[in-house]
Amino acid sequence: MRLKTNSLKKDRKEEIKQKCLDLAESTNPNKFLDFNSYLNDLLGIGGLKLVDKDGIDWTSNFNLSNPEAKYACQIFFGRIAELRKVTKDSRGDYVQMFQDFYINLVGKLKNAERSYLLKLMLRINYDKVLMWNDKPMVKKDIADYLGISEDMAKKLLQRYVTLEIIIKKKSGKKWHYKFNKKSVLMGKIDGKNDFVKVFLEKLEETIIKVEKIEQKKQTGKGYKKGKERRTSAVGILHSIIPYFHFQTYYLTKYPNRNIMNSGETVLDALKRDRNSKRRKHVHLPMTQLQQIMASRTTKENDEEDQSKECNLAKMEKDLVFEHLDTLQEAGALMYYKSSGITTVRIHPHLLFSAQGDGKDNYTEYVLSDFNENKSASNEKQE
Repeated sequence: MRLKTNSLKKDRKEEIKQKCLDLAESTNPNKFLDFNSYLNDLLGIGGLKLVDKDGIDWTSNFNLSNPEAKYACQIFFGRIAELRKVTKDSRGDYVQMFQDFYINLVGKLKNAERSYLLKLMLRINYDKVLMWNDKPMVKKDIADYLGISEDMAKKLLQRYVTLEIIIKKKSGKKWHYKFNKKSVLMGKIDGKNDFVKVFLEKLEETIIKVEKIEQKKQTGKGYKKGKERRTSAVGILHSIIPYFHFQTYYLTKYPNRNIMNSGETVLDALKRDRNSKRRKHVHLPMTQLQQIMASRTTKENDEEDQSKECNLAKMEKDLVFEHLDTLQEAGALMYYKSSGITTVRIHPHLLFSAQGDGKDNYTEYVLSDFNENKSASNEKQE
């Protein structure tokens, strides 16, 4: 039944709509209770339970004759339904990184710039500006959040804007920032671009663990003063995300190449491909991995167009394995070396490329490997 909202004035209707959309799209875990309070304000009462903390709608139990309250429910629950449809997943909220866009960034970003990008992804708010503590982030907020100076934040944001990773948007006298939809998106995708889902809960957990591990290494036994770490495994993780295969979770040269024949399982396809003379599933060569992980070499004060790709450097092999060790210890990936080939596999709760809910047999098989590796690591530490 269509709600009668014609009696609302245009300005008031727009005000309610914007308020309800802001509440629905908020990253605040208490947003349903906030909406409940807003409904009570519209009705001019207090303490009425119209919506509970988990978002269960109790409004049908009441006769909401107030047109403002009816319209607010229509907008709020309509937007909630849309967001759940496009982002609901048993592994939690996720963002989608477009592979071609990030593959084209090889050689254009420093390791630290990549690290900060992953951290800023945790602040994405659908198609709106970056949010922190329930308010839009300005330059100072971004500096505080990343733990850097405002001058450094200014240069960092200019760099991201130049590379079209981030867009800046003016609101009054303040500049706010959001991810460009062609780089990272939270919500429905238009088009057929290849993308990977990055799950925010596991990403945040990984970043925290990596930083603790690296901090421990910096102050632990064998640390030499003046030998501060110049690169972080967080930035390394950002650099390799586009290269994980959409069916196997392995780091590969051709991440979007289908390796399965009709009626095959992923394990069947891997076994067959391993014995084939012309393999479809090619693990990423170490030389290419070293190039992907390397920071750009252009100096900050160069006048030339920094959006151009620089001569690709190579990260030292020992440093590559040091970062892989850190990411493995943090539970983000697993790797092993055999016959001169380094095989890397990502955790399915951190990154997922294929369509589906991640509950297929192969994904369960991969998760069991990670759980066994975690148990073995815990036993070793004890």
